[in-house]
Amino acid sequence: MKKLTKILASALIVSTMAGCSDAYAKPTNGNEVILTIGKQEIKKAEVFNMLNASIAAQTCVEDATKIICSKQVEVTDEMKKSAQESLENYKVMYGTSFQQVLKANNLTEEQYLNDFIIPVLQASKLSSTYIEENFDKLVDQYVPVKATILSFGTEEDAKKALSELKDGEHTAIEVAREYKSSSSPTPQIITIDNKNFDSAALGVVRSITVNDGWTSVASSNGSEFYVIHVNEKDPNTMKEDIIKNFQTIPSIANDSTTYYFKKYGFHVYDKTLYDQLKANKPELLIQDQKAEPKASESASSKPAESTQPVESEKPKE
Repeated sequence: MKKLTKILASALIVSTMAGCSDAYAKPTNGNEVILTIGKQEIKKAEVFNMLNASIAAQTCVEDATKIICSKQVEVTDEMKKSAQESLENYKVMYGTSFQQVLKANNLTEEQYLNDFIIPVLQASKLSSTYIEENFDKLVDQYVPVKATILSFGTEEDAKKALSELKDGEHTAIEVAREYKSSSSPTPQIITIDNKNFDSAALGVVRSITVNDGWTSVASSNGSEFYVIHVNEKDPNTMKEDIIKNFQTIPSIANDSTTYYFKKYGFHVYDKTLYDQLKANKPELLIQDQKAEPKASESASSKPAESTQPVESEKPKE
């Protein structure tokens, strides 16, 4: 499989480097026989056409992301330790079959660690890097507030819970258990696009301050009753929690990918690959987007001179 993927990647490099419009990738030595089954010969071009039609976009995006991560996300000692632990877990979990898979793909444990496990860990850090670089902008957009929202099925339960909380007789966890709150009693980050609570509850979260203490409100349709306390509104005080929350928002994850593909000059020349991305990942076709002022490189965690256009990565032979 590794060899077959190389065939696809190598051909994509040719088309990407070509620099012409509507180019179509073709493998070098397409008539080369790479597999024989009985009397039937399988040629490189046949395998490429099959792979190109099915996984070209996926392979291209994964390889481009890997290149970007190598420039943008530092491989820390903690990451190396986590990668080594994952490798050891795989060896225990899969036993001899894991070694067989490595051998079949002509990989050593070290290569698997560096070429597969670590890049995955780097990719998982890419969105948090984006959030940190654009923290103030994202805070303005999503307006995060840390609040405790208890939801009750009856107004009576909500009133009892509110009274006990105001008197300081019980904690949020205790009243949530006693009066059967359907929501978590622990503080959570609430953003402007939160869909877990009614608009009436979210309106209260936006309007009250930390010093206002506990308050209550009925849902807009009167089916639920909320008891609410705002724990924090200063984004810098709760920055770590905000970053974790932002990482769970799909739109931010998508914007993160687009941001770095644009920053490193991702460009597609192959028509087949272009059409696949146009259908499934149009936001990554940076070449189709209107020109905008280039994002400041000063916020980058890497030196500006490391920024190079991302087109493809030549596979190791």
